[in-house]
Amino acid sequence: SDTDGRFTVSGVPKDHGVYLKVAGNDRFAPQEIALNTGMPEQRGKRDGTYRALVKNVKAGEEAVLPLSPAQLFEGVVTYEDTGQPAPHARLTIWASQQEQYGSMSSVAGKADAEGRYRISPEPGIRFGMIAYPPDGVAYLARKTTHDQDIHWKSGDRIRQADMTLPRGVLIRGKV
Repeated sequence: SDTDGRFTVSGVPKDHGVYLKVAGNDRFAPQEIALNTGMPEQRGKRDGTYRALVKNVKAGEEAVLPLSPAQLFEGVVTYEDTGQPAPHARLTIWASQQEQYGSMSSVAGKADAEGRYRISPEPGIRFGMIAYPPDGVAYLARKTTHDQDIHWKSGDRIRQADMTLPRGVLIRGKV
């Protein structure tokens, strides 16, 4: 887009839609926009799927496409038994647009050398996380359970979510 946020999509054949993928940053969430796909713009009452923003526009019409704001998660991944940071631990944060059940969309990220991370997941109202230990260490992955789902409150900008990795046993072998 240009400095005013305007862009043009051309070359889309009549009766064909297009999906636009928006990269996330500290201002906007990573997300998809479905243009002229024929999908309904409004979600049905029983529609529990994870959905892109849907917009159907007429030829030559200028559409306003409101982007979802970033919902930032940040925190530290540590080892449960020592309290030390887990350098370069990998994380996955899933987002759901439904209060209960419904489909989810995941975004992966990685902690820095001090175990700190900052991830902007896709838009949602309910979230969960999985933290994976760095390669070659004797720790297990940890994930939030259904009763630990993180519910986003309107007006929140950043959610602090630290994760601890339980001790495990490192097994090496050959396949």
